[in-house]
This record gives sequence, C-alpha cells and structure tokens, in this order.
Amino acid sequence: MELKEFYNRLSEQDRALFMTISDVIHLMDKTVNSTVGDVMGKEGLVFNQDGVFKYGLVKTQKHYTFHSMVMYAFPDTIEEFKAGSKGIKFQKGCFNFSSADRLDLDLFEAFIEKSAEKDFTPIVKKYQAKRK
Repeated sequence: MELKEFYNRLSEQDRALFMTISDVIHLMDKTVNSTVGDVMGKEGLVFNQDGVFKYGLVKTQKHYTFHSMVMYAFPDTIEEFKAGSKGIKFQKGCFNFSSADRLDLDLFEAFIEKSAEKDFTPIVKKYQAKRK
C-alpha cells in the first residue's frame, strides 16, 4: 500500500499525528525511509534504515504504539523522554499512549535526535547478513 492511501484511510486526527511523527523522524534521522508495513502484526508506518526496521507507529483499538529498535538496542536514548512524559507506558522497545495530546513533541523530537546519533549500522549489517 502506498503512503498516501494509508494516510487517507486514517481519521483526520490520526492522519495529523502520523504525519507529524513522520516529519519529525525524517527531519532528525536522515538514514530512514518510510513505508507502510507490519509492526507487531498491525499495519502501520514503518521507518527502515537500509531495508532494516528502525521505527514503527501503529494505532490499535486502545492506543498508539511507537516501536524503536534504537530504544531496544540503546536504552539510554529514552531516559529523558521517559522522565518528562506523563500518561505514556514505556516498555523495552516501545511506548504506548492513548491520545495525541499525551505525546510531548519536543521530547519526542529530542528522543529521535538522540536515536539518530547512535550508530545503528552494526545492527543493520547483522540483520542483512541473516537474510543472505
């Protein structure tokens, strides 16, 4: 599915959130490309680095969930975001929030900026080698 079609299927509120998060990620992390794909069994917005999953955003019936392989591999990237956030449930490689207003975009942007600074290349190479 094309990104445009995916966005058009979202509600106006969800579309605004997904597009804002996409804009932040593309602004702060120049290594990724976005597409529509599978994130933990749900169709969502996927950000890949050299064909390897790096971030993903989906909406479930109960909440939004943002997945980050950087957060999983480098837990220190999330500490400031976690400390400044309210109403967000953090797990090892993802976080869930019930509404767009729960997500502090300034903190999210700082988190993505820290994530982009991490050398994700060894992880990409590891996953690419497994595919061969």
